[in-house]
Formats: sequence, C-alpha cells, structure tokens
Amino acid sequence: MVLRESNFETGAGLHETVTWKVHETVTWKVRWRGGE
Repeated sequence: MVLRESNFETGAGLHETVTWKVHETVTWKVRWRGGE
C-alpha cells in the first residue's frame, strides 16, 4: 500500500512538472515573439 501511494504521488508530481514546463515554454515563446 505504501509503495502504491508513493507510485501515485510520483506520477502526479511528474504530470504536474510536465504541465508546468509546457506552460512555461509556451509563455516564453509568446513573450519572445511579442518582443521581436
């Protein structure tokens, strides 16, 4: 059970990190294009 919970938390954390990175990349591209 503990292993399962740890697995779930890792998966959720990974998904959150990926989503945040994608959002950051998109925001950076929009800013860069807007500045050019």
